[in-house]
Amino acid sequence: MVDVFDGTAKEKLQQYAARIESLEADKEEIAGQIREVLKDAANDGFDTKILKTVLKLKKMKREDRIENEELISIYKIALGFDD
Repeated sequence: MVDVFDGTAKEKLQQYAARIESLEADKEEIAGQIREVLKDAANDGFDTKILKTVLKLKKMKREDRIENEELISIYKIALGFDD
C-alpha cells in the first residue's frame, strides 16, 4: 500500500483520531453516569421520561418551545384528542 500522507500529515491525522477516540470514551462514561442519575430519579418516584422531555424543552429557545407547543396542540386537535 502506498503511503499517501507525509510524516506531518500522518502524525496530525493520528492525533485527531486519538482525540476523537478519547472523547468517544468520555461520552460513553458520561452516558453511563446519566443513566445512573435517571435510575436514582426513578427510584425516588420521578417519571424519567417526563424528566427527559422537560430537560429537552429547557434547552430550547423560548420562541421555539412556544412554536413546538402550538404545533403539538394543532396536531392533537387534528387527531381528535379530547382535552
